[in-house]
This record gives sequence, C-alpha cells and structure tokens, in this order.
Amino acid sequence: MNSPKKPDKLRPERPYSTVQHDHDNNLSQTLSTALDKAVLRLKTDLRLAIVTLFAFVSIVLITPFVVFRFVVGDVLIGFIDLLIVASFAAALIHGWYSGNSAVAGNATAFLAVIATVFVVYVLELDHSWAFAALSACFVLARLSTAIILSGSLITLLAVRPGLFESFVDLTTFIVVAMMISLFGLIYSSRVDSQHQRLKELAVRDSLTGAMNRRAMDLRLAMEVEKFRKSPGPVSVAMLDLDRFKRLNDRHGHEAGDKVLIELARIIRENTRTGDWFFRYGGEEFVLVMPDTDLNGLDVALPNLRRLIEENLKAPDGQAVTVSIGGAELASGESWTDWLIRADQALFAAKKAGRNRVELSPKPEDEGSR
Repeated sequence: MNSPKKPDKLRPERPYSTVQHDHDNNLSQTLSTALDKAVLRLKTDLRLAIVTLFAFVSIVLITPFVVFRFVVGDVLIGFIDLLIVASFAAALIHGWYSGNSAVAGNATAFLAVIATVFVVYVLELDHSWAFAALSACFVLARLSTAIILSGSLITLLAVRPGLFESFVDLTTFIVVAMMISLFGLIYSSRVDSQHQRLKELAVRDSLTGAMNRRAMDLRLAMEVEKFRKSPGPVSVAMLDLDRFKRLNDRHGHEAGDKVLIELARIIRENTRTGDWFFRYGGEEFVLVMPDTDLNGLDVALPNLRRLIEENLKAPDGQAVTVSIGGAELASGESWTDWLIRADQALFAAKKAGRNRVELSPKPEDEGSR
C-alpha cells in the first residue's frame, strides 16, 4: 500500500512577526521624525511655543467646566464654553499648519479677552481672570495688538455696572491693570528685541552678512512645502567664486575675506527684496528666488554674473568672476534633489570654462523629449 504523498513544501514566506516588526520600526521612525520637526519649530519660533503652551493649558483647564455645565443641565453656557475651547484649538492648529504664529498669537490673545469678558458679563464672576488675560495679551500678541486688547478689556470691565463695590475698588482695579499692562509692555518689547537679535545671530554668517547654511536648509524646505500646497515657480542658484584658492594664496586670507564681503554686497544690491541669499560654505553662495522660472533665471543670472565681473576686483585690480548653476523646482522634488541639480549645473559651468551660467532643465521637461 502506497503511503500518502506528502504535499509539496511551500516556498518559505517571510515570518509575519518580521513584517510587523519592520512596520513598527517604520512607524516609530516616522513619529520620531515628526517629533523632531515639532521640537525644532518650537525652538526656533518663540511665539508659536507660547501660543502652544497657553492654548493647551487653557483647553485643559476649561474642558472640565464644559463637562460640568452639560452634566448640570446648563446647556447654553456649556456650548459657549465649548466654543471657547474649540476657538483656542483652532488658533493653535492654524499656527502649526500655516506657519503664521503671529496671527495665531493675536487670535489667542483676542480669545483670552473675549473669554474674560464672557466670564464677567455673563457668568457674573469675579474680575480676577482679567489680570491673567492682560498678561497673556503682551506675551501672545504683537505689541500694537496687545495694547488695543488690554485697553479694551480694562475699559469693558471698568464700565460694567455693579462689578465694583466702590469707587476705590474701581480705581484700584484700573491702577493695577495698567501697571500689569505697563510691565507686560516693557517685558514683551525687551524679549522681542533680544529674541530678534539672537535669531539674527543664529541665522547670519558673521563675515558676509548672508544667511547661513542652517537657515538655507529651512528656507528650501519651506519653499518645497509651499510649492506642494500652492504650485508656483521658484528657483535656486548656486554661485562659486572662480579660482578663489589662487586668490587666497597670492594675496592672503584677509584679502580673500574682503572679496567675499564685497561679493555679498554686490549680490544683495542687485537681487530682489523677496530673494533669499545664503552663504553655503567657503566661497559658495546660494540664492533662492521665488516667482522665478527657468526663463527668469536665464535673464537674471547672466546679468548678475556680468555685474560681478565688472565690479568685483582682487587687490591687484584683476576681475574676480563667478560660475553659476541654476535650477527650477520640479513637481514632487525634494529640496535636497533640487539643490543637487543646481550644484550639477554649477559643476557644468566650471567644466565649460568658468565665468558662465548653466541651467538645469526640469526633470519633467527632460522626460518629455
């Protein structure tokens, strides 16, 4: 009697646990990257960090009152409290999604004032919340907006009938509120000026005054994100001084530094206000040019190259020239790939003899040939 035939061995498959492990790793890496980006934004945008903290704390503190109102049957007040919570959440989401933390800060400060007026006028509670709202105005909003909001809040509470038992109480409130507003104004203006100075130092190249490599990475990433949401022409150009090492060897590094400073001045004076100028490293510079396609580059870059050749001189009077490579951002392209194409165009300009401009065709244009 023949023994039953054993089924053919199936081809070994990848264990499910391994696939699941890879999936978990990918998810973990994605979450880690997103968290790193969020932390970086909070570190580089002080107002967004303050808006995030204030809105989060406000939502956490007000939400229990929303639940309580609905539980005891005070539906109307519960809905108003819920609207305030939703408004804080909306301002927070807008600040993160749009990148416009100034608008988010103004909106959050306005909501804080509205919430305080609601507490005093509708719930007929004590005016103590006003002091927190006044402080919030100067921390969250721009100075001009904070002054308007704080003045409006003080006025609205001062004219509220029956809120203060005597003229002395009213006067005390006004004086204390104005002192808090004044201290808030001084503190906020001081913090803003110091933060702006530190921000400038963090993103500027100390020698040339151009923005540095870190600022360039952020700007390129922002331009790619903006292009993804609302496509429009934007280009990048890489500029490299020709035979700069020879100039340094012949005239010294101090002369080389002066040439770099003068080059930066020429570029700033002959580019648009909306263009972004960076020092990439050494004698290499980068221009990010919004609203500029390849045709625009073909006009602007040769003209810039000519101006540099005519105006940039070595200590012995010899003209100092640059080679330039340009690339327009293509659909679906990362900022690193975009910059690499500009760098390749720069290399082509160097290889073709220096002191010239080369442009990289868009990938989709190459594919259509």
